[in-house]
Amino acid sequence: MKRYFLALLFINLTLGAFSQSNNITGLHGLIDENGNQFYEFAGYNIFVQEIETPESERDISRIKKKYNILNIQKEYSSIKINRTNKIIEATGIDDTIEGVDSNYLLYILQKGYNKSDLILFTKAGDRDINIENKFIDLYLEDKLNRFISPVEIDSIDFAGRNLHLGSACQWWLPHNINCMGGQISWAEFDAQEKADQNTEIFILKNASSKTAILSDTVIPILFEGNDTNARRIVHKSHYERNPLIVYYVSTRVRGRYISCVMSYYGYNRNDYEMPDLLKEVMQLKEIPENAWHKYDVPAREELTQMEIEKLKEIRKENDFINYTISFKSGVYIPMGEQKNFTGISPYIAVSMSLRNLYSYGMPEPSTGLFLEMGIVLPNDRKWFIYDGKDTSFATKAQSIYTVSIGYQHQSKLTRSVYWEKYGKIGVSGLTTNKKKPDVKNETYSVDVFSFGIGTSLRFKRVGIFGEYQFAPYNKSKHLDVGGNSAFLFGLNIII
Repeated sequence: MKRYFLALLFINLTLGAFSQSNNITGLHGLIDENGNQFYEFAGYNIFVQEIETPESERDISRIKKKYNILNIQKEYSSIKINRTNKIIEATGIDDTIEGVDSNYLLYILQKGYNKSDLILFTKAGDRDINIENKFIDLYLEDKLNRFISPVEIDSIDFAGRNLHLGSACQWWLPHNINCMGGQISWAEFDAQEKADQNTEIFILKNASSKTAILSDTVIPILFEGNDTNARRIVHKSHYERNPLIVYYVSTRVRGRYISCVMSYYGYNRNDYEMPDLLKEVMQLKEIPENAWHKYDVPAREELTQMEIEKLKEIRKENDFINYTISFKSGVYIPMGEQKNFTGISPYIAVSMSLRNLYSYGMPEPSTGLFLEMGIVLPNDRKWFIYDGKDTSFATKAQSIYTVSIGYQHQSKLTRSVYWEKYGKIGVSGLTTNKKKPDVKNETYSVDVFSFGIGTSLRFKRVGIFGEYQFAPYNKSKHLDVGGNSAFLFGLNIII
């Protein structure tokens, strides 16, 4: 009897655990060619990757930097997880969503000799600890594979309904599908207010996506056979000829609360002819009188003067993101024997930066390269001896110049405050006030290799900078004096 009771208890526990994992809805995953896993679960974007087990705090710091985890709230290990683990909770700023903070949750879970899995949760808006725990439980029970879709698509599970699409469609991201000119992304929640918040975050994100809004209306629709309203927003980019038409829906479907975004490129803002993909899940209850018809002659979008000016501002801002020209104005403070040339002197520089070069091999979007030219106008000039090939004479410094190339890294501290760190190498030259006898308008000079490191703290486009510069003039065969170090401080303005 006791044996039967234990067998029955085991069966009940097993069925209970199986039923619990089967009851989970709204989780979807994809795997890339490198074996990295990507999931969407109730508004969370989740990334899983196998890494070498970090052996020191320095290794952990590198991981934080790689994934831009800066504002750490908690850092601990959990005794509830029966393997070596590290958990980091952090908050941050999402540049694409104005007014909404993002949450980061990082797990490092050891899985074997020198191997661990990194699990990174990111979510804009409120956290849902229950969702986080469910996903970790599925990972620990090795049950995530059942939620991963193959790359090839024939049909999908759309909020509990099997949707046959054929082979013309493709997954772009988990719960994000593109098919013949139409795109649908969605998330599933256990409460209407959570779905509403997720939809609002999508609206804010697209409103901050460097596009002009041509129209913003609420229209009645049928979504999966249910009466509801959709928010229809038409976006226009400076780089796209046709406007992007987006429908935002937040409603209850088959016992689930769905946040859904449906989009396509139309001929103009009044194009209500939806692609077949959108028609699978949504129908308009009535067509506005001013709607463009597919049998009409295609009419290019006519923009108002205000919309044209808005797109010009957006283009200028996008150019600022990718490349900038900056001016520096400050003081040059010589150190040690560098004072043999000059005292504290004015310094000006101009530089051109190229950023967002990560698609060309740079490590991340916040890094870039720059070219800089600067000049020091010596103050309190001192006499020194210049030794030439066939001559030697006393002279003074006329100018000190630098031409450098460098590498910079930018971090966003708050929504408008940036911290930049940079390093540069190049040539530094000291020109004298002694002209060469056989060359018109050319003076004697000394050129040496130089390098510098610096930092800048900037509010929007105006900031302050500090820099250390090394230029070993004392190694030149033309000079018997001179040092090699100087500090520079001043204002930095970006245009």
